[in-house]
Amino acid sequence: RLFHEAQRASSGEGENWFLEEAAQAAWEPKWWNLADQAVNSVHFVHDMTGLHYAGSIFATTCAIRLLILPLAIRGQRAASRMAHVQPELQVIKQRYEALGTPTQAEQKAFADQMKSL
Repeated sequence: RLFHEAQRASSGEGENWFLEEAAQAAWEPKWWNLADQAVNSVHFVHDMTGLHYAGSIFATTCAIRLLILPLAIRGQRAASRMAHVQPELQVIKQRYEALGTPTQAEQKAFADQMKSL
């Protein structure tokens, strides 16, 4: 930033300097950006362990995947359950479509059947 301020003072380009400063601010790391956090974590592992950057990237990737593993397992289980329930859902859906315009009681019974699966 000091370089940019000195450059602005010497050149007198107020408007161009502002645009350059805005572009620079857009590329500064933010705490809410996951990509920036990933880069920060790689730097942290590199600084703490002394590994080369390739080793730091590998270690950070393994750690993140281990943290995400329970979510991946849950997602696979949910997908498997949905695949097993799908034929029953199709039968119930066909019955519901055959009714035409159902009454509220029929709609409630349909919803209860869906929830029971």
